[in-house]
Amino acid sequence: MVVSQKPMRSAQKPYTIEKVSQLALLAKEVNAGTDYKGVYFSLKNDLDLNNCEWIPIGNGEYSFSGIFDGNNHTIFNLKIANLGSFATKNSKREDVQYTTGLFGSCSDTTIKNMNIKNVSIAVTNIANANVVMGGVLIGTMRTDSVSEVYNINVASAAITCIFALQDGTSSLSLGGIIGHVYGGEASSINVNNINSDTSISVQNGHASYNLVGGIFGAVSSGNLVEISNCASYLSIIIDTDNCYVDHNYFGAFGSMSVINNTISVSNIFSKVKTNKINDSTHGYSAYHANAIIGETNHAKQKDGTRIGGYEFNNLFGIVEQVDTLTGESVKSTQLYELSSQVDCSEKNCFGCEILPDSHGFDTLLWDLTDMSNPKVKLK
Repeated sequence: MVVSQKPMRSAQKPYTIEKVSQLALLAKEVNAGTDYKGVYFSLKNDLDLNNCEWIPIGNGEYSFSGIFDGNNHTIFNLKIANLGSFATKNSKREDVQYTTGLFGSCSDTTIKNMNIKNVSIAVTNIANANVVMGGVLIGTMRTDSVSEVYNINVASAAITCIFALQDGTSSLSLGGIIGHVYGGEASSINVNNINSDTSISVQNGHASYNLVGGIFGAVSSGNLVEISNCASYLSIIIDTDNCYVDHNYFGAFGSMSVINNTISVSNIFSKVKTNKINDSTHGYSAYHANAIIGETNHAKQKDGTRIGGYEFNNLFGIVEQVDTLTGESVKSTQLYELSSQVDCSEKNCFGCEILPDSHGFDTLLWDLTDMSNPKVKLK
């Protein structure tokens, strides 16, 4: 399957993956330093990982840069407890980062046409990490040219993060599809046709930022990002009594940050359910939960100006807060929060529990049989 003096690079003659051992071999070789940039892979069968410990493809130090076509097959029973750790250096210090997912880390990649079902990812025993990133499909994705993720379905997935107290972690990014997405100044990131149904639990969340999303935990880009046709169903269990106040952001996307160009988000339906009511009168630490985006940022240039912004079209969703002790329930229809300095255009964006008649979704792409739980039709 893998390793050749002349790697096959065409979509017509890809490397084929027919069994679990071949997928595991891909992980082994990527983690040893072979990125397979521009190389095509094709999944030919459903694969049952049988809840055996999975070693992610890419460990942060080395990443997958190929094209992976799942051919609409399903990977079942994904279980991960080991995290890839790697060091990054800046002018002041060396940071330790952790990443996990079916693909632990990717760079300038395309991953498409795949189902992932019955997932258990545990992020535990983290000590002195600067950044922790985890996603069912990809832990962290970095793009300096072009990356694409489309036609992905994640179902019956659970991510559990348990911190050691006072571990010093500065940022946690967890997502039902991708933990953290980075885009460089010349990057183009395209994500479309996504279904995600994920439960994420954060205990002793002593990170400075806890960024949790049904699709992405966080996305930060210096250039173009386009996200469309995504259905996100996220259940969050958070130990708010042990989390830093005001630094927990939840939504279909936990956090978004744009610098030079535009983040375009269109045709999204999202439901977020939390286990505690965000109200100081209940004595709970605060969090920010919005149906679409928990937190938005718009970075300043060196001269103080701001370039780029956001475009929102056909966004719908709701946040349901249910106290697990009392059963008290509060619903919020807020989709996102934007500061007065953020450039934004929006059209047909409404907080709602059931998709309205004026939704604007393409019915060739969406299954709208149940308007309270719409799903994307994967090609």
